[in-house]
Amino acid sequence: MIVNQDIKPEKQAYYLGSLILSALKENSSKKIQLLDVFEQINKNEKVSYHAFSMAMNWLYLIGAIKLKGKHLTQCF
Repeated sequence: MIVNQDIKPEKQAYYLGSLILSALKENSSKKIQLLDVFEQINKNEKVSYHAFSMAMNWLYLIGAIKLKGKHLTQCF
């Protein structure tokens, strides 16, 4: 479930998805490795890999990102 009443808002897929998109936007080449994004987000906020992967799945399903090999690209 994308929105869950039982956890903090900063752990929701919507919020984590915005952090992922921000990390992609900050990268000048618009192409970044998956684990680099995870590490970049964890510098500011402690996020489990499970929550990160749920947000990644959500972004992929709505067509916001593409994964080519080990690199993420933003679709818009």
